[in-house]
Amino acid sequence: MNKIIFIHGWACDASVFDILLPKIDTSNVCCINYANNYDFESQLVKEIQAHKNSHIFAWSMGGMIVLNNWQQIKSHIKTLNLISVPDKFCGKHNHTTMRLEQMITSLTNNPKKELKRFWLNAGVKRLYSSAIKLDFDWLKHSLIYLSQFDAYPMVKNIAVPTNILQGQMDNICLPQAGKALHQLIPQSKLNIFQNSKHAPFIDTEEEFLRFYTNII
Repeated sequence: MNKIIFIHGWACDASVFDILLPKIDTSNVCCINYANNYDFESQLVKEIQAHKNSHIFAWSMGGMIVLNNWQQIKSHIKTLNLISVPDKFCGKHNHTTMRLEQMITSLTNNPKKELKRFWLNAGVKRLYSSAIKLDFDWLKHSLIYLSQFDAYPMVKNIAVPTNILQGQMDNICLPQAGKALHQLIPQSKLNIFQNSKHAPFIDTEEEFLRFYTNII
């Protein structure tokens, strides 16, 4: 049986997927938790390489880490499912509303206020309670990592079936980002969740579960 690996995004941890787990067969599911780990790239590579032919469900920053390390993990992946993943952060022409330098400053001055603003904007305010338990210095460190992200040099090497899952009302990773990734990645399919913001597996849970069931 193929492993199913969920990878969380920024300012949260693997508990973000707790809402899904009671509704799916978890016998072969793994939720990677890289929160507060400054060497998160090595952790993800190691955990993904521990399995063969995995179905990857990577949300937001989790998807960016996967793409940044694609060459090392590609032989271990059967399907790639990118949830609310931007095409890039660096440069002027990106499709995200996150202003990383401002966010780093805000996290330094008033981290709780910034995290509350972020999750309210993302449409998942319940994640604020877990976000404020994280290491604020790690959150700033990971924002610096995100600021260097550019999917364009990596995605041309993706040769596995890939699904782009994009919320039509996403205020963080704009719909144009999903469309850009779809155009760039061979064999990809674009799946628009019309009533979703940044977390389709939370705010359009039933629709996401139907997609998940069809993939698995």
